[in-house]
Amino acid sequence: MVDFTTLCTLDVETTGLHPTRGDRVVEIACVGEYGLWHTLIHPMRPVPKTAQAIHHITTDMVAQAPEFSEIAAELFSLLHGKIVVGHHVMFDLGFLAHEFSLAHHDMPSGRMLDTLSLAEAMGMGRPALGAFARQLSLSPPTSPAHRASTDAHLTQDCLLAALKRMGQERVMAHAKPFGATSFIRSRS
Repeated sequence: MVDFTTLCTLDVETTGLHPTRGDRVVEIACVGEYGLWHTLIHPMRPVPKTAQAIHHITTDMVAQAPEFSEIAAELFSLLHGKIVVGHHVMFDLGFLAHEFSLAHHDMPSGRMLDTLSLAEAMGMGRPALGAFARQLSLSPPTSPAHRASTDAHLTQDCLLAALKRMGQERVMAHAKPFGATSFIRSRS
């Protein structure tokens, strides 16, 4: 039986796609036994219009938000030792690994479970989160699309539907370890 106290669904929104090129996190949401934990993050740079068009988070919205270093310890405690579930979770955890590094804070470790790999295992291809939800006969929210709290909740719903369809053993076989060394990239 899945111990739901060890699960945490996660979603982040960012200024772009490449943390090593200066893109930063602007929003984080986690859903777990504690309910919803959510915050905007000051990215220490303007939010590009291209990113704003996706998640509708503006530079003004994050101007008074905490910097990542101010929430790092709390986020660490929410993620460390958990099974972190996300849709394309390597993207989210990769950004967080970069942010933890910039904040001179340890990266949490645990196991990660990607709902994208569950979609593939069910023969659904590699759909976007909303499309995956529809394939599971869930009704994804129409707004606010691409906001961390909405997507973290939808990811949780997709996980629960996948557990019903695939069974716990098949789902949990997709959980892989993660930690700081999971996200080190070769510079060669």
